[in-house]
This record gives sequence, C-alpha cells and structure tokens, in this order.
Amino acid sequence: MPVHYAGCPCDMDAILDLAHEHGLKVIEDAAHALPSRYNGELIGTMGDITCFSFYATKTLTTGEGGMATTENSEYAEKMRILSLHGISKGAWKRYTAEGSWRYDIVEAGYKYNLPDLQAALGLAQLAKYDEMWKQRVELAGRYNRGLASLEAFETPSYPCHVQHAWHLYCVKVNSSVLRIDRDRFIEELRNRGIGTSVHFIPLHLHTLYQNCLGFRKRQFPVAEQQFSRALSLPIYPSMTKDDTERVIEALREIDRTYRR
Repeated sequence: MPVHYAGCPCDMDAILDLAHEHGLKVIEDAAHALPSRYNGELIGTMGDITCFSFYATKTLTTGEGGMATTENSEYAEKMRILSLHGISKGAWKRYTAEGSWRYDIVEAGYKYNLPDLQAALGLAQLAKYDEMWKQRVELAGRYNRGLASLEAFETPSYPCHVQHAWHLYCVKVNSSVLRIDRDRFIEELRNRGIGTSVHFIPLHLHTLYQNCLGFRKRQFPVAEQQFSRALSLPIYPSMTKDDTERVIEALREIDRTYRR
C-alpha cells in the first residue's frame, strides 16, 4: 500500500515488480496525488486500486469524500456495492423509469457513497483543474528559489521522471543551525500571522494506537526524527506572489534571528 506523500509519486516500478514477484495486489494511497504522474502515467492508472481524497484541503475538493479507480470490473462492482450499505442497486437503478423496485442486500456494506451534489462540485472543479495545478507548481517554484540559500531548511526534492501534485509544500527544519526547534519555529510564524501545519504525527504516538496496539514512544526513531523536522508551508491556488514573498521573508527573518 504505497503512499504518494505530499503529491510526489512513489517508485512505482520497484513496487509493481515486487508485487508481481510475490503475487501481491497494489492499493495506492493517492490522497495527495492528483494530478501526479510517474514516467508520464497518471497516478490512478498503475496499481490494482488507487484511492483519492476530495477532502476540503485537497488539490481538488468536493468538501468531503473521495474516489477509487481500478481497471478491474469485479473490484469496481464490489466497491460500488460496499459503498452503499451492500445493496445490489442504488437509487438510480431502483427509482427511475428504467429501474426496478426490487433489490437485494448482498454484502455487509457501509455508508461510503459520495452524494451527487458533492460530485457535481468536483466536476466543476475538474474543469479548471489544470490551471489550479499550474498555480501550485508556480508557488512551489517561488518557495524553492526563495529558500535555496537558507541553511535552516531543506526544501523538498523529487525525481525528474515524476510530476509532483504539490498538495503540500513540506520543508525540513535543520535545528542544528538554529537555537530553536520546529515547534518554536511554528509559533514564531504564527506570531507573524502565518499559519503552518505538520504532516504528520507518527501513528505510534497517538493514544488509540498506544492503548489498542501497545505502541510506545521511541519504537520508531526514524519516523520520530523526521516528524520533529517536518513543517508544511502555506500553498493553495489563490495564493498570490505577495503572499509567498511574505512567507519567505518571515522564514529569512527567523533564520537571521535564531541562527546559532
């Protein structure tokens, strides 16, 4: 189950080769990856099933909900049934003139269907999606250029054969050159009116996973070390050049103020 983090595709050739060698299915977590590409192919066309998110913060939103893609007709039909209570026919197939009232419950399903009104919102966004993605690419380029000279940050990198969706712009804070840690850095940005976030808190640090599965702090030191450095800067299609420059200048100011 590869995760295309922040919009950068995983090494799908290696993953698919491994799956083929061991007879495994590949289900991609592409919540961040619209419209990412790997070797020219859109993410959503390579694995057995690919899952996208249309949550409010994503690159294309319907407010809530998501989409699964597959070329396997059996998987597609099963997902349709499971998404709506395990019922064999949805409302359109029961209540239109061509439909029939008779249906069957064939699986222990869920309430996972995307409402038609939200789907319509997604289609409207899809019509202007290329422009929204190009704006994200431009914003990421400004960040890359504006932060390149600062030792306090490591900007995101990705292979030349992929197309990044830029759902997130995540830097790594180099605390070794600063007198403050990542958490204090976030507060300094907040004091300057700039909102940021961290993607993500490792699962083993959450109460549920500790209580149910017995995970404890320091069990996954690499995840914790990466988490302690992670910082997501603002990036969204309506962000202006002035907005970006204000963020970059704030980062430069904090870098100057708290440099060791």
